[in-house]
Amino acid sequence: MTLHLESARDERGICVRVAGNLERQTYNECVRAVWSEHERTPADVRLDIGGVGRITSVAVAGLWRLAHELAGRQAALVVCNVPEPLRAMLSACGLASDPESTDGTYRFPLGARSDPAPGPAPEPRTEVAPVDARAEAQRQGERIADLERQLAEATAAAESERTRAGACESAAATLGERLRRVEEAYERLEGEDRTRRRELAEKEARIHQLLKHLRSAHQAFRDMAAKLEGMMEVPSEGQDRARGL
Repeated sequence: MTLHLESARDERGICVRVAGNLERQTYNECVRAVWSEHERTPADVRLDIGGVGRITSVAVAGLWRLAHELAGRQAALVVCNVPEPLRAMLSACGLASDPESTDGTYRFPLGARSDPAPGPAPEPRTEVAPVDARAEAQRQGERIADLERQLAEATAAAESERTRAGACESAAATLGERLRRVEEAYERLEGEDRTRRRELAEKEARIHQLLKHLRSAHQAFRDMAAKLEGMMEVPSEGQDRARGL
């Protein structure tokens, strides 16, 4: 969501109205707007986030740093018009809700201001324990660094997975090419085997035909030999008398 910023000034100082989502990038736009107004006329800053739909812990950590830097210039940062869904998160991040406010105003407990308000002393009330801004900013910074480290690790793991997937795809392509060559060789050998089987069948048929011719020739030869043997047989004495010789 795009961040919309609107700056104004009144007797209470600078008011920056924010609409959108306060995240890492959009928070930087908000900080630039605050410093641009503060550099022109140093004053307290009210950050009206009534139009904010979502705020991240990174942005809250940045607001802590901004509040601490403004405190160093004797200026306060107040977050007002906080929507009900965001109040629990701001309280969990260490911001103190203003008990005198009914519009969701939260202050950064950075200690006493150096310019106390004139007039009678305020009625005693329960004070919120001050929070060390530097320590809180450091803790938030450490959390951000840890998140960035986790993001870097996840990115490296994803890159490693992409590299591994690329290697697997390359290996699969190589195996596919080898399989194609094996299939071609198998088809070639199968074709050669069919050719050899056909040639063997043809040779076997010719051999059977030759054997048939040989058997016929052998039988004819035996018949002729029998005839010749009968013609060459010498007649005996009894056969001669029978013939009247």
